[in-house]
Amino acid sequence: MLTDPISYFFIFWTPKFLQQERGFDLAAIGKYSWIPFVAAAVGNVLGGAIPASFVRRGWTLNRARKTVMLVASLAMPVCCLLITRVPDPAMAVGLISVAMFSHAAWANMTLPAEVFPKHVIGSISGFAGCLGGLIGVVTQLAIGWTVQNISFTPVFAVCAFVHLTAFVIVCVLIGELGKIGTFKA
Repeated sequence: MLTDPISYFFIFWTPKFLQQERGFDLAAIGKYSWIPFVAAAVGNVLGGAIPASFVRRGWTLNRARKTVMLVASLAMPVCCLLITRVPDPAMAVGLISVAMFSHAAWANMTLPAEVFPKHVIGSISGFAGCLGGLIGVVTQLAIGWTVQNISFTPVFAVCAFVHLTAFVIVCVLIGELGKIGTFKA
């Protein structure tokens, strides 16, 4: 649920960022703003494929998934802190693309299946999605206020560290991924 608001931020605010902060007109937004979304789609696929290939090579699911999550988490601060500072708009689009790829590769959608028994995965996923959506509503209002009154910089600064925070929480609260606990419903 911590990373859901970042999905909404990238989906809803990337065109506005390109227009407001990078001077893109409507034609340029149409011409270039699709690139980060393709990167996110590739990240969604590779966020599952890379750990699966590691598991086929003998890694545990825990090591494979957490390695991908950690690499994605470490890429986010680099990208998000540079997006508003690079002088070239093309570099900003490239950094947004890497950030969206990393965000998608973090693959929070798979966590319930790696932690909970099959008969509760739907309920857990639905509950987490509901909480993520509610937090998304609040954060979108806060993002709107911040962008209007300050700039995009504080928003990207927060996005830079959410994945690392979520990664630490996963490591502390969940422990070993792939070890399904007993849960009676």
